[in-house]
Amino acid sequence: MTANVLSEFGAQANFDNDLQLTIQHPLAGTIPLLGSPLKIPTNPTQMRLPPPLLGEHTDQLLQELFDYDAQVLENLHEQGVL
Repeated sequence: MTANVLSEFGAQANFDNDLQLTIQHPLAGTIPLLGSPLKIPTNPTQMRLPPPLLGEHTDQLLQELFDYDAQVLENLHEQGVL
């Protein structure tokens, strides 16, 4: 029988094995997240940041990937593109 992932979400064993954790989100408060199933003793995984807000890193990515300057980004914001 196949287990439904959602039916198991919140089980204490998930927290005990770091398969589920809670993290503070700037808008949503405390939210549940899935932890990493990879368990590497010499390099443990950790959740350091909450999921990003919609568009949170858009300007930074456009600057880094496409070399957009501040004026181009400002124009895109004024036009409602971003």
